[in-house]
Amino acid sequence: MGPKKAKKTKAELEEEKLAREEEERKAKIAEDKRNAEDAEKRRLEQLRVEGEQKNARELELQRLKEEFEAITDDLKSKELQLLAEEKRENARIEWLRYTDPSDEPDASVESDMNTFIALTKDTFVEDLKPTIALIKRVEIIARAVENVWGESLATRNVVVRNKALENLVTLRDIMLEKLDIATVKLLQFSDDHLNDR
Repeated sequence: MGPKKAKKTKAELEEEKLAREEEERKAKIAEDKRNAEDAEKRRLEQLRVEGEQKNARELELQRLKEEFEAITDDLKSKELQLLAEEKRENARIEWLRYTDPSDEPDASVESDMNTFIALTKDTFVEDLKPTIALIKRVEIIARAVENVWGESLATRNVVVRNKALENLVTLRDIMLEKLDIATVKLLQFSDDHLNDR
């Protein structure tokens, strides 16, 4: 067996205890300092990341603003182009009407429609064949009025839309009235037609 260790005195134990406490205190101070430095590094990193995100957002906003302005300019130029094309098309249609006039009324001209409606109301037909021919002509004009109504929806022209709708209702009423008259006439003489066979 080895030599016996000598018992430490109270002063030596106290000194060791103080040395241990001093060492623990220094270790705690060093750990606190490391923790503080780590916390400061995290804070600085967080600030750096937030700064980068802010810069990225500002760059993205700037890019989006420029893109929006470019799209807006493009839309304006396309709108002007569309207006010019519509103007050319209207001029072409007007020229065709001028160079190749027809007896059909222009559904977009109120005076033409009023004249057509008045003349059609005054037209007296009793037989079914002339009535059907008249109704077919009215249907052609009604389609043209529907086109005018649709164009007024696209251009948001309420006055033209209401007038076109009124004309459509009037044309429908005329067709029904003329068909009723021809049907009544046919039914009055249906016995004669059956007896002839």
